[in-house]
Formats: sequence, C-alpha cells, structure tokens
Amino acid sequence: MDTFYNILPIIINVIALIIIVRIGAVALILTGISSEKAHFQALSAFTGTGFTTKESEKIINNKIRRRIIAFLIIFGNGGLITLFVTATTTFSLSNKDFILQKAIYLAVGIALLYFLMKFSPLKNKLDSIIAYFIEKNSWFEDDATIIEKLHIGDGYTVERIILKENSKFIGKTVLQVNKELDEKLIIGIERYEKWIALPQDDIVLDLYDIIVVYAKAK
Repeated sequence: MDTFYNILPIIINVIALIIIVRIGAVALILTGISSEKAHFQALSAFTGTGFTTKESEKIINNKIRRRIIAFLIIFGNGGLITLFVTATTTFSLSNKDFILQKAIYLAVGIALLYFLMKFSPLKNKLDSIIAYFIEKNSWFEDDATIIEKLHIGDGYTVERIILKENSKFIGKTVLQVNKELDEKLIIGIERYEKWIALPQDDIVLDLYDIIVVYAKAK
C-alpha cells in the first residue's frame, strides 16, 4: 500500500495534465474547430510538437484560439517538467527492491486512466462539464467565422440549387424535399430577391426558386 501512496503524486499530476489538455480541446471546439482536429491541436500545443501550416493559420488568425494555444503551451511546459521532476524524485528515493513494483503500479494506473478517458462516458461527461464552465464564465469570446462554424472544408459544404423547369422539387414542400435530399438540409430559399431563412416545412417550392442547403460533402 505504501508503494501506491508513493506513486500517487505522479498519478495526480497525470490526471491534472489530462484535464488541462481537455480544457484546451473543448475551448477550441467552442471556437468552431472540429472535435478531432481540436483534440489533436490541443495535444500538439501542450507537448510542444507543433502542427501543420494549414492548421496553424486557423490558430494564428483567431485571437481567441491564440490565447487557448498560449495557455496550453505555458501549462504544458510547466506541467511536463513537474511530472518529470516528481517521477524522477519518487524513483530515485525508492528502495531498489520496490522500483519495479512502483513501475508496475504506475503503468497500470496510467493505462487505467487512458481506458477511462478513451472508452467510457467519462470523457463526454468531462467535456460537457468543461464546456459548461467555459460558456458560463465567458472565458473565451466567440471569434469564429460562419465558414468555420459550419465546418466548411471539414467534410461539409453549402450548396445553391436552382429549381429549373425540369426540377423534381417544384411543387413539393420543404419537408418533402428535405426527406428526399441525401444528407442535406434546406437552410434558406432565395425567391425573387427575397430571402426566406429557415423555411417552414409547409412552404411549397416554385419554379426558379434557389434553395440553399447545408450538406455533407461527397
């Protein structure tokens, strides 16, 4: 039991570092970056490994994201150094007979943490709690463009479809068309220089209407 208590500071340090990375990732998601890329960016900044030029431009051109990345870099440098010092101190002061035992306990503890954060609802719950506190306290202003919020370029797009004479959608309601569209949703209609935003389901589409749809890129 004493062996476990000796490595407990290391485990606590690892948990703190995981939470810091999660905070950064969730904050980036709230600025409009996709979940997968946000987690990669957060981990990259935290560990100081860097990221691709295209992705770094999205960070540099957004003041809120710059703050988040700066937060991760600062805490990453300090946190990793603290973890290293804690680990080396713990093992250097250990009896040689118990070093292997401590290493096994530490490996099992870290593996368990990884499993909990990767494969259980705990990860989603933690993300929800972090997002709640970030939004409630307005820690980061929303500085994302509409393109970023819609994740244009990340597998989604906005399309304009002109309803010509041979269009099968003429005379049908928005609800009917939405059901026929494959992974697309009508978000607006341009009708004779008039813009109908978020059209109701019972609106009937006419000749030369231009429907604007949000779609998953093929």
